[in-house]
Amino acid sequence: TWSDALARRPGETWLATIQDQSRCESCWAFAATALLETMVRIEHAAWSKRSEGDVHDGMGAHCASTTGPNGCNLYQYDLANPSGHNLTAVSAGDASGLGPRVQGVVAVSADGSHVYFVAAGTLTPQANSLGQSALSGAENLYVFERDAHYPSGRVAFISSLSTLDSREWVNPGVGQANVTPDGRFLVFTSHADLTPDDTSTNAAAQVFRYDAQTGALERISIGNDAFNDNGNAGPAEVCTAPRCGPDATIVPAANTLTLSPGRTDPTMSDDGTFIYFESPARLTPQALDYVRVGTNAQTGKPVYAQNVYEYRQGHVYLISDGRDTSTFGGGSFKVTASAVELLGADTNGANVFFTSHDQLAAQETGSQFNIYDARVCTSGDPCVAPPTAAVPCREDACQPPSGPPPSPPAVATITFAGPENPPAPPKLPSVSVLGKLLRGSTVTLEVAVPGGGALSVGGPGVRTIRLPIARAGTYRLRIELSSRQKRALRSNRRFELKLTVRYLPATGPPASVTVTLSRHSGAGSAVRISTGRPTLDRLGAR
Repeated sequence: TWSDALARRPGETWLATIQDQSRCESCWAFAATALLETMVRIEHAAWSKRSEGDVHDGMGAHCASTTGPNGCNLYQYDLANPSGHNLTAVSAGDASGLGPRVQGVVAVSADGSHVYFVAAGTLTPQANSLGQSALSGAENLYVFERDAHYPSGRVAFISSLSTLDSREWVNPGVGQANVTPDGRFLVFTSHADLTPDDTSTNAAAQVFRYDAQTGALERISIGNDAFNDNGNAGPAEVCTAPRCGPDATIVPAANTLTLSPGRTDPTMSDDGTFIYFESPARLTPQALDYVRVGTNAQTGKPVYAQNVYEYRQGHVYLISDGRDTSTFGGGSFKVTASAVELLGADTNGANVFFTSHDQLAAQETGSQFNIYDARVCTSGDPCVAPPTAAVPCREDACQPPSGPPPSPPAVATITFAGPENPPAPPKLPSVSVLGKLLRGSTVTLEVAVPGGGALSVGGPGVRTIRLPIARAGTYRLRIELSSRQKRALRSNRRFELKLTVRYLPATGPPASVTVTLSRHSGAGSAVRISTGRPTLDRLGAR
């Protein structure tokens, strides 16, 4: 009975007593502490008292200020385990002699198999994949994992973070880090130089991904093919606060405005393959590079236009148009922000949503604030719905309506493909030039094709160059100018050249498009192309 439950020990009850939080204003900390005390009483028959101040710094007692070997522990209570084995000391194993000193939880996977947390203690002697070890007193990022690989559970050291990263773990419910449902991948930001390729000097936040299965830690906010100093170039502004203008950012897992409420990984796909992030840095040739668009009225720091990027298999791709420098906010809002904002992705990463003032779709004619969906189109999930089958008529319904005689039949379309219509004309292949650039003595064209075959580039006074391609996608064609053309580029004030880009499919008729490359006084572009050596890179198919 209830009275029996309250009197299982003379003078004590199973339930924790009511506490007065005074000015702490952190009722959640008192509720969590009371719950833990109650579970310990029921599970272990131990009437121990836990500190609410250690759970949160509402009374000014950070975990770093606790004394003794048992301050600030982290536990996991698993209702699925047999009675007597529900409670696990996640932060056990400290070798510093000062206790684990847990600072907070960064992320927990949906299945509970992985708990990512920060602690100042040294909980494992094992180094991470980069040969780094946990340091006593540092903001050490750990993962407690208990899955098929480690059925008994283990703690692994990931890296030591910066004190500027504290918003990742200080306040429950406002965390930034993303974790996949199975806990394998953790995507987070840090102001610290966690990997050897992070050589930036302004302490701006970078995006990292940790693979719990392999132990690999890698930086995501890199320059594609090491472009722009591999993403390390930036303004002289040095970040001294948790939020800084040059920061790269992700969609916070605790964002209540996310398009997928309840997900712990809105910034990536559930398998960790596709990762999306924002950055004001120019990580691809078409992106903006720290374009200042305003000033934060609260901090007085610069506000930069943002780019939306995709990271996949070691490459970074630009998702936004790389031209939108408009803003929203300001005035009574106090804070001005870039109009380009990443909202999140779906579970398989095939759809990523972001905002922009630019007109990015053909059907968009206004200049208002829009939400766009950048999709990966496949035959199983096409971007345009296939035509629906015509419903055959019966008996009197097949008679035409009374009135003037019908007009002559038009050319068949994919919408009307009934048995009485002539067959639709075959769909011709298409080729499009997505970008053109002259940097130094190299002309670069980005060309999208619908299939395999060959690409050729030629024009008046230009020797035609032809290169084979294996499959559909976006290809970057680089052509080096000759010595003569380099001299002409330096001496002449105006150049103009029309190039014809032809796509020759394996079967069927060819397709072509003409582009003009020019340079006028005060502006840069391209000059005549001759027999320089070409190279071809595949960028991907989006």
